[in-house]
Amino acid sequence: MPPVYPVDQKALEDYVNLPDSHYSYTLVTEEEHSAATVYTINMTSLKWLDDSEVDKTIWWHMVTIAVPKVFINDPTTSLDWLMQFPMVKATVRAIDTVTDFLLKQTGEDVQITEFMLVGSSKRGWIAWLTAAIDKRVVSFVSVVMDFLNFVENFHHQYRSYCGWSFALAPFYLFNVTRQIDDPRFELMASNVDPLKYNEQYANKTKYLLVASGDEICQPDNSNYYFNQLKGKKYLRIDFRMHVLSGQEAKRNPIKWNRVKVNKVATYSSFADSDETFMITSELHIIPETFPCEDCAGEACYGKLV
Repeated sequence: MPPVYPVDQKALEDYVNLPDSHYSYTLVTEEEHSAATVYTINMTSLKWLDDSEVDKTIWWHMVTIAVPKVFINDPTTSLDWLMQFPMVKATVRAIDTVTDFLLKQTGEDVQITEFMLVGSSKRGWIAWLTAAIDKRVVSFVSVVMDFLNFVENFHHQYRSYCGWSFALAPFYLFNVTRQIDDPRFELMASNVDPLKYNEQYANKTKYLLVASGDEICQPDNSNYYFNQLKGKKYLRIDFRMHVLSGQEAKRNPIKWNRVKVNKVATYSSFADSDETFMITSELHIIPETFPCEDCAGEACYGKLV
């Protein structure tokens, strides 16, 4: 009969925690890189058994420590980090440059006081924000950028897709989706969501061109902002994808024929007296129910679809 040994699951823990006077380390090199400071350390970790049992009793290792200069999860609330801020400022400076340069041209008397901006996708976002803070911008065209009221529209996409569009993979992989209900996310939205500047658009004409097949935005995003928008506004939904190119228009599958109608059908009442018939010109109609329940907090991490 083989011997039975007692089980002591603390043996590993006790061995690791046993003091060892051989433990030490020495800094070998220190290197500065653009993204991190890198330290190389020679570390002696322990003495294992003794010379009568093994030929290498002293264990030593080269340890590399990289200290990033920017940590992804730094909980900063500094608004200067928002990329839209410098992008808008650069756009305003471009307006300044156009105005000043043309005014100084010899023999010219060009005084430009009003501007119309055009921007697509992220540049469309900047067109919105620049128009909000620069009175010289009297109108603008926003192309495939209708993610206004974007906290609501993030939730709208989650309920519609039961997750997130594959085009949002960078946001998903950097854990942005799990933070859409975070107070810091709302702080960000309050400064770069165009709808937050709604009052500033009251005297500015807006032309919105969006795509029905947009991989990022949904064609019914407008339900969450269009009726709220102040001032003159126009919306066109093109039958294309986000890039608005590379797709040929298809022939209309519906054919119309002229016919002579002798009588128009009528009815006296609905079969069920509780039924109603509603006619509306409202274009921003979305279903009352969604394929998935809404998410909240960390549960909004979701999945890519």
